[in-house]
Amino acid sequence: MDIQYKKEKISATVSPYIKKQVDELVKNKEFSSVSDLVSTALTEFLVKYNQKTHPCNQKSVQEMKETPDTLPELIRIIMENEEGRKIVEDMFKKMKSGNSEKY
Repeated sequence: MDIQYKKEKISATVSPYIKKQVDELVKNKEFSSVSDLVSTALTEFLVKYNQKTHPCNQKSVQEMKETPDTLPELIRIIMENEEGRKIVEDMFKKMKSGNSEKY
């Protein structure tokens, strides 16, 4: 049984150029859906935005690359809350079952 995550709907208007690129990425299976692509893009934007607006609370990408213990630190942060633990658990279940779905 897959874990269902609470999602909220967002509606946006974009240029035909962006829409065409999004459709191509989904068609070529780079992303499982438009929602997956938008969610990924917004997450990356928000991480960068938060690093820029709250620099003392966030390590820069360069600092993370240079820090040998980045992965353990990232895992610790993910595992600090229930949603993070559920995501990791679901990911491992999919991997164990041989499901090749992208994350």
